[in-house]
Amino acid sequence: MKPTLSTDVIVVGAGPTGLMLACELALAGVRCRVLERRADEPNITRAFALHARTLELLDARGLADDVVPRGVQIHVVAPLPGVSVDLRELDSRYPMVLIVPQSGTEMVLQARAEQLGVVIWPRTSEGVFSASTVG
Repeated sequence: MKPTLSTDVIVVGAGPTGLMLACELALAGVRCRVLERRADEPNITRAFALHARTLELLDARGLADDVVPRGVQIHVVAPLPGVSVDLRELDSRYPMVLIVPQSGTEMVLQARAEQLGVVIWPRTSEGVFSASTVG
């Protein structure tokens, strides 16, 4: 007889949003699993920067200190020719834009999700999801 895999919520996608959702669900005591279509470790970057508010939210969960060293801090931006904005004037612990690959953010979030007991199922090389792919 095969063991029964019990879950309350399935999260589709192990990008930053899916992983953060899985972490929040796990913190609330909800059993969840994440299905990821990529078979390999993340290596794509669709998002390349984190803003102050995002870093504050990550900080509230104890994750910002793991993400910040993975990126480059930008404190002054020039959105238009002749105009610059000094982000250090923001009332934030993170007065910057952090240039960080999406894969770096995902690695931090995945580690936390797994620490919280979330199971992440990558697809197999054949393109299917299988409980046997869970380590």
